[in-house]
Amino acid sequence: MRIFKATNGLYYGKLEQLLQPSADGKPPVCTECQGADKDKPLVGLLIVRDMKFENGKLVGGTILDPANGKTYYSSIELEKATGKLKVRGSLDKRGVLGRSQFWVR
Repeated sequence: MRIFKATNGLYYGKLEQLLQPSADGKPPVCTECQGADKDKPLVGLLIVRDMKFENGKLVGGTILDPANGKTYYSSIELEKATGKLKVRGSLDKRGVLGRSQFWVR
């Protein structure tokens, strides 16, 4: 995953590499995605979109779960003690109803 700042000032995250290849050897695609992302290869797919940097974390954007094709509100922050990214996806904008994952560099 590569998170980057675009020319519009917002942050995005693109999936650059899969750690486990697919069983059939073919590049996996997002079969559950809707709209323009439907059946696109997972590698190169924008997973994180439209995030703003505020108060030391990325907020206000969305994150795509390619496993189910659903998009969730998201916030991302770096935990300085562990060096991991805390990625929170939620059903509501405030982040109350959701779950967190920790991404390792």
